Amino acid sequence: MSRISRLLHPDEYPIVETGVHRSALIGPALSTVLVVAAAAAAGFVFSPERGDDIVDVAVGIVAVAAALRFAWKLVSLRRKKIVLTDHRIIIVTGMVARQVVSIPFGRVGDILYRRPVMGRLLGYGVIEMTGVGPYLEGRPLLRIERLPEPDHFYRSLSSLIASRRPTDPATEEAEYLVPFDEADTGPLPRVVV
Repeated sequence: MSRISRLLHPDEYPIVETGVHRSALIGPALSTVLVVAAAAAAGFVFSPERGDDIVDVAVGIVAVAAALRFAWKLVSLRRKKIVLTDHRIIIVTGMVARQVVSIPFGRVGDILYRRPVMGRLLGYGVIEMTGVGPYLEGRPLLRIERLPEPDHFYRSLSSLIASRRPTDPATEEAEYLVPFDEADTGPLPRVVV
């Protein structure tokens, strides 16, 4: 939480802090295994007797590069943070150069929440938000893929956005039209004379 606390306003507090689901590493892991296996097979085929051949060095470099690429993906996915505060959504990415995306709830229009078949099996979901305002109306604003515990995040996000929306007195029920000073404050105290 220390990295995120530096980005928060003094009157702002985090509600949900999450990252990216582990299933985002399936593709990079499979490609790494395939590249290392292909490099090992090429080493066995082109230089089966000697271990100091230029082919062995080349395929070794390819295998190490694939492993380093996977390590980079692993660390960068672990460093990505998605934070839902009481005022906005913050997404922090990057290892060397850090990028911070902050979207206040006033800019969020509609929320689309999906759980594909693999997401239901592995426990992740996708949340897409459209914008509201003169230039953002109906346009895609943000897409969060491979979100772990998506039900909790969606419930928290939709309740925070609904509580932040300004109410239109013309469409609200009559009980919300009463000014605060005249609102019912409960039963009157008992007075004995």
